[in-house]
Amino acid sequence: MEHKYSILQLKDVHNPKMFMWFDYVNEKLGGVDINEYTKTYEGTIEGNDIISMLEELFEIFNIRHPEDFHGHSLSVSDIVILDDIIWYCDSTGWQEIGKI
Repeated sequence: MEHKYSILQLKDVHNPKMFMWFDYVNEKLGGVDINEYTKTYEGTIEGNDIISMLEELFEIFNIRHPEDFHGHSLSVSDIVILDDIIWYCDSTGWQEIGKI
C-alpha cells in the first residue's frame, strides 16, 4: 500500500531544539512547535507497518538521499508526517505527536 510522507526540519539551524530528544524539548524548551519547521521533502513509500516505514525513511534520508533532497540527514528533532500522523524522530525511535 502506498503512503504519502513529508520530511520537516527546523527552519533555524541555531534553534536550541535542533538535535534534541523529545522529552527534553517538551520539559525544558516549550515543546514541539510544527510552525518552527519547514518541509524539506515529500514523496510516497510502500508498506503496511508504520514503524517499519519510518525506519526505512530514516535509512533513505541518511544513507541514500534522493538527488533532489536538500536538507540534512534525517536526525533527532526532525519530523516525518506519514499520511496524516506527525512523528518526531527521537534519540531512539519515534514519538507520535498527533494528526495534522
